Amino acid sequence: MSIKVRQTLLLGLVAATASLPALADDEYQDRARVLSVTPQVQRVNTPTQECRTEYVRERVYENRERSNTGAIVGGIAGGLLGSRFGGGSGRIATAVVGAGLGAIVGDRVDNDRRGNNDHCERVVTRPVERCVTVDHWSE
Repeated sequence: MSIKVRQTLLLGLVAATASLPALADDEYQDRARVLSVTPQVQRVNTPTQECRTEYVRERVYENRERSNTGAIVGGIAGGLLGSRFGGGSGRIATAVVGAGLGAIVGDRVDNDRRGNNDHCERVVTRPVERCVTVDHWSE
């Protein structure tokens, strides 16, 4: 036999011998008695979010717009009242002074009803959502 043929046969024989344990492994069975068991337990957290709606009362400050109505009504009333006094051209002067004073008094009466500030305070109720994260542990 030639060397080439011998090498081929030897290689085939080695390959067959190496594959025999792999074929025999499919049918292998073994039995043993269990001596102890330790469970593998993992704690898992499943957090959830619980929300509720609360109603909160709070004070709100708003700017109040000034009104010209008091000044107009006061000016007319003061002018009419001032025209009742004096005589001749003095009557016109007292009407003008009465209209000016009436406008000032009417403006103060109309716009300073709540004090000297231009702010209006009110109490409102508004919803507020409050949420809490709650853990739920399980094994």
